[in-house]
Amino acid sequence: MEFKILIIILISFLLLLVSVFKGIEYGKLEGSGRYCIELTFFIISYLAFNKFFKKIKSEEKDKYIDTSLSIIYKFHKPFVIFMIFQIFTHLMLKKSILTPFLSSRFTLGRLQSFSGEPSWAARTLLILIFVAMIDKKDKIIQFTLLFLLFLTGSSLGILTYLIVIVLSKTERSTIKKTLTFFFMILFLYIVIQNTDSYLSSRIKELINYKNLLNTRSGSIAARIFFPINALYIGLNNFILGIGGGYYREFHYKFLFELFPQFETIPNIYSVGVTSKNLYTRLAAENGFIFLVFILSYLFILYYKVLIELKNQNRTEVQCLFILMILLNLNFDSLFYLYFIMLLSFFENLVRVEDYEENWNYDNKL
Repeated sequence: MEFKILIIILISFLLLLVSVFKGIEYGKLEGSGRYCIELTFFIISYLAFNKFFKKIKSEEKDKYIDTSLSIIYKFHKPFVIFMIFQIFTHLMLKKSILTPFLSSRFTLGRLQSFSGEPSWAARTLLILIFVAMIDKKDKIIQFTLLFLLFLTGSSLGILTYLIVIVLSKTERSTIKKTLTFFFMILFLYIVIQNTDSYLSSRIKELINYKNLLNTRSGSIAARIFFPINALYIGLNNFILGIGGGYYREFHYKFLFELFPQFETIPNIYSVGVTSKNLYTRLAAENGFIFLVFILSYLFILYYKVLIELKNQNRTEVQCLFILMILLNLNFDSLFYLYFIMLLSFFENLVRVEDYEENWNYDNKL
């Protein structure tokens, strides 16, 4: 077994052990049970993706990036086709017998695909857009994916796309990138202020931050203030955190302490008890030391990716890594397949075969 896999299993065991001790302290072990299931699925998924990309690397080392991303894109074709069918039936076939199945999840004018959640669809499309760019797909395909992204109505998804596209398409000059991004945001702001749609209303709510704490803006307020609440919990439990799986036990207690205004929101209990952000959840449940460890690892991995791509014109690949990091800002589960998939992809991109072969050889001795 690889050294890296052993380390992951050991760390997972230690995190679960802390969670169990915390559960005993709280007089309930339900959180530890949920956390155990989550860690198990994470390890299984990580092992599967790692083996998959390792096999590609061993068979097609020189074409590892193109082959891997091409497979990812082909695997998601049904996802894209289903979205297109949703649009078609929603607009043209309202009396079709298939309409309830194909269009029931196109609610509020927002495209949602299989998931029933627009932000899920947006995250998937963001990955596919940059995969299509790296894989040199036809411009029509890239435009179609971008069009589908806009139809999800995900303000965070669209803003994330704008941020990453500026990094990948503009020249290396920091000043030019900054100016380009500024004018793109200015243009988007003007369009939003002069249109009346679900997407524009969501971004208007984000701009008018003073009105976030009302019944209509509950979702956006949660995405902004819940991560802050998780950091607050982490600061009060700095070393070991509150224990994996126990965030929901402390969510409202610290939220109302930090932001008393939330108690006035009638539907606050229907928003969902999550930190809305994986990194802040790690700070709350596992402590800031563990969060710094994870962020340091991701930073080192990114540095290795830059070295690997140093002599290649593959800016979009670097942007895909940045996207992988950004996606966790709006999702807090350890069992997030897209993050695990991309993490395994980049780890195998920078894999040092000789080191791992020596490790396996030494262990056999």
